[in-house]
Amino acid sequence: MIQTAKDLMKIQIYINNGRDVDYRSVIKTQKQDLIKKLQVAKTTITTHMNTFETTIIQKSVQYFIIRITPYKIRLQTSLVKIASLSGVATPALNSYALLLEAQVATIDALSEVTTQAELTDLLAKYVYFKKEIE
Repeated sequence: MIQTAKDLMKIQIYINNGRDVDYRSVIKTQKQDLIKKLQVAKTTITTHMNTFETTIIQKSVQYFIIRITPYKIRLQTSLVKIASLSGVATPALNSYALLLEAQVATIDALSEVTTQAELTDLLAKYVYFKKEIE
């Protein structure tokens, strides 16, 4: 595309200088058409790449959520049990409950991810909380 634009500029210089104007005008039109086609192709490729990226992120998230749903259910069950012990809760148990709540919130946030950066950040949080909970 850059080379075609350079060629087009050279052709315009020759036309301005009056050298083979009829011949170069035809070539100029062809080069302009080529640039338009290349721009359309570039736009199409970019659109398809964005669609692919979005789709792959969605599929990855769906797969991940399906795989960790049993883990999330265990976390929620543990939170209910801890909540029922509210009268005898210790500071250690309360901090453990906060970790469980943070992990559940992270899993919920993962299900709504739309970009690769968000996915990477939330997966890092998920792994961190999982290690801390263990």
